[in-house]
Amino acid sequence: MALVEAVVVAAGASRRMRGADKLALKINGKSILAHTVEGVLACERVGRIILCVRAEQVEEMSAWLSGLQALGTREWQVIAGGEERHVTVSRALSALSEDCSIVVIQDGARPMCTGAWVDRGIDLALAEGAAVAGHPARDTIKQVEDGGRVVQTPPRSRLWHAETPQVFQVALLRQAHARAMEKGLSLTDDAMAMEIAGYPVRMYEVGANIKVTVPEDLCQVRALKGDERTMRIGYGFDAHRLATGRRLVLCGVTVPCTRGLLGHSDADVAVHALMDALLGACALGDIGQHFPQTAEFDGANSMALLARVMALVDGAGYRLENCDITLTAQSPRLAPYIPAMRQALAGGMNVELGRVSVKATTTEHMGYEGRGEGISAAAVVLLSPKGDDLWR
Repeated sequence: MALVEAVVVAAGASRRMRGADKLALKINGKSILAHTVEGVLACERVGRIILCVRAEQVEEMSAWLSGLQALGTREWQVIAGGEERHVTVSRALSALSEDCSIVVIQDGARPMCTGAWVDRGIDLALAEGAAVAGHPARDTIKQVEDGGRVVQTPPRSRLWHAETPQVFQVALLRQAHARAMEKGLSLTDDAMAMEIAGYPVRMYEVGANIKVTVPEDLCQVRALKGDERTMRIGYGFDAHRLATGRRLVLCGVTVPCTRGLLGHSDADVAVHALMDALLGACALGDIGQHFPQTAEFDGANSMALLARVMALVDGAGYRLENCDITLTAQSPRLAPYIPAMRQALAGGMNVELGRVSVKATTTEHMGYEGRGEGISAAAVVLLSPKGDDLWR
């Protein structure tokens, strides 16, 4: 029986992920790398795994891999990769066991990998020497010169997207890699070495096999894996009656007016709508549940309540990307106070000013707002999972 070992390539710098370590980003509470490694290990024929990481990560990732439940009793090794992918794989080939005859090479950033994909690749590699997972091209592909001028349009029926796992007979791959290294060639995948050396390579189609390279890829993978911690949208609405003898407080700012809003707290209708939007985005109920009309909240400062709601959002694992509030009032004129309102909300939520929008409108004297009986507010928020510094 062939001895199969797997190499997971995870030594990249995540340059296109806007500063985030993409392999550490979470899907359903587990890192992308954990999903990838577990997918490879789901193939029982894999007897040993080599994880290639950046040199400064070897100690940390050794501790992580040794504690991975999916590893079971399999042997493992963590090695330092190189600056380029083909250097990393060359080092991994040197670390394979002497009697290893089949090697599975998997990109660490392809978390959709399954044991069935690996198993099929092993069978094909045993029969034909090399097997590469991928997909037939669905778009028309253009070959271009520098500057973008089209040279030709290759027949789409003959084009495939090469992905991983890529599975090889070890002896052939070692020979092919050695030749490529001698020639100083830079390989974007390991099948290239086989092709250059003249060895046959068999493509085989797999399911959705997204490589997480840019933030949009992460959204797709989370959706495919049913991750509930995707970006969340929340909507809130509130209205309060105007009454004499009350201060008019909107977005934490006192607006000069002969009347203010009537309510159990300071009746800041905008902040109330905002809090409901935040709570709704996290499915945490509404402000009535959290701040009932009891003595504790009699005359409460809504900005102080907003701080408590933000703590709940943080505890749920989310943070604010942006909020947009619309105030509807016939009078007083609110436009002069909007800059101060935005500043107050940004400070109260500890976010950048650019993430806070406040607008004001009238109803052209229609409805209770138009008759001057009250003021309403609507708010929309967008939240993202904490730990994903991708859109910042």
